[in-house]
Amino acid sequence: MLNIVKSNSKGFTLLEVLVSITILSIVLITLLAFFTQAYSFTNINKDKTVALNIARSVVTYIEKQNFQYLQTFLEEQVTASNTENDEKGAFVRINGESCDNRININKNGQTYNFSLFQETSSCELVLTPTINGRTYNSDEYFVTVKLRPTPLLPSGDRDPLTDYLLHFDVEVNWGSSAPILIKGVVSNEIN
Repeated sequence: MLNIVKSNSKGFTLLEVLVSITILSIVLITLLAFFTQAYSFTNINKDKTVALNIARSVVTYIEKQNFQYLQTFLEEQVTASNTENDEKGAFVRINGESCDNRININKNGQTYNFSLFQETSSCELVLTPTINGRTYNSDEYFVTVKLRPTPLLPSGDRDPLTDYLLHFDVEVNWGSSAPILIKGVVSNEIN
């Protein structure tokens, strides 16, 4: 009686356990790859949202600046040939280092020296912000305002809106991704 072996066992064989572990591992690795990819997209979108909000705040800040100061600064830079070029034409670069720029305003035959931005500390906070521990004034993360002279009309004449509008682009570079670009206009509300 001792040699009787039961052939009806109620357990899993070693092969069944190994196959189930292999299938479970494949499913878990696939899910892990999905969550890793989702995390990567979330970080990219977070950075893009931060860059977009920085660009919007810079546009708002520049639009509130003194039209005459910006126009004089632009004219001085164009006269001194301190312009750069991109695919849209000539522009004058304004960034965090420009917050201390001084300009000369001629009024009634006298020359006055003014700061381009009335509040240097506010300018630096807007143009070189620190958000989520990242300061936007390095080679990889930075804010640039491209103040553009109003182009001549196709006829070669000066655009009559030149006395009333200054066009600019705000570009926020945030790592290796494409920069965020927003356009704005500073208007002369005095004339």
